[in-house]
Amino acid sequence: MAVDKSKVEEEACILRFYRIVLGWDYLRLLEESNHRNIHNVSDLGLKQVKHTYKDVDEYISTYEPLLFEEVKAQIVQLKDQEQDGEWKTGMIVECKEVDRFHLPLVFGENWESIQQNDLLLLSSNKLHDSEEFPTIYAFGLVEYTIPGKFGTQIGLRMQLGGEVKGGLNADQIKSCPRLLCMRLLVKESPQTWGIKKVCSLSTIVREYVALHSIGSLPFKELILKAAESQLCPKNRALDIPRSLKDYIKSNHNASQLEAIDAGDRLCIAQTRPGPRITTKEPGLISQSWSTD
Repeated sequence: MAVDKSKVEEEACILRFYRIVLGWDYLRLLEESNHRNIHNVSDLGLKQVKHTYKDVDEYISTYEPLLFEEVKAQIVQLKDQEQDGEWKTGMIVECKEVDRFHLPLVFGENWESIQQNDLLLLSSNKLHDSEEFPTIYAFGLVEYTIPGKFGTQIGLRMQLGGEVKGGLNADQIKSCPRLLCMRLLVKESPQTWGIKKVCSLSTIVREYVALHSIGSLPFKELILKAAESQLCPKNRALDIPRSLKDYIKSNHNASQLEAIDAGDRLCIAQTRPGPRITTKEPGLISQSWSTD
């Protein structure tokens, strides 16, 4: 039976994403967000986004850290509009270990809002029920749900081997007391946990896979070099109606206006992944309609 190489590479890419994100310390992310100046790129240790890149590796190394910063922002700011912010009680009834991941099966009631690819926080005690912060907690990703008459079974994926150190190298994992205790307790079935939905990772995972698949695209050089057709005049000015121009200026930020005013037939929207990009797209389309 032939093996689909692209599927294998995609699965490996997704597992790498999970290995990095699921080991993060939720309370540390909250603390870092309170002290970090998110408006200064240098504070985050991120590379400056360029117009062109010498190869695929440079492109990925630039945008991958930005994508993970977006994941952290979703976790901290709880951007998912459908997220259920209430703590619930769940019981781990069994737990398997496969490919360095722990796969607990959790049973709970009134979990109709929980869906595949939701990121959950499991804690030994609910944060608001204790005067002290818990020391045993970790993220769990929903792989599947099985509704039943008396409750819902939820299959989770957890990375309890340690936290990724040294940048984004998923092979460099350092053990920590928090995850070590968590690993011991999830195996002691049945075990009751406080569980809270944090956000959904569905979209960001697809963006991560798309980022790493750029090398297989037939038009990858257009993305890396931002090359234009030789047939296009270099110094052309677009005649945009004043009313449309005023609307665009009042509804877009500086970087979005720069992309729109460029007037290029090929415009790569180089921005942080997420819903922010949707504001730029209507502007580009409106400009195109007004000048064609």
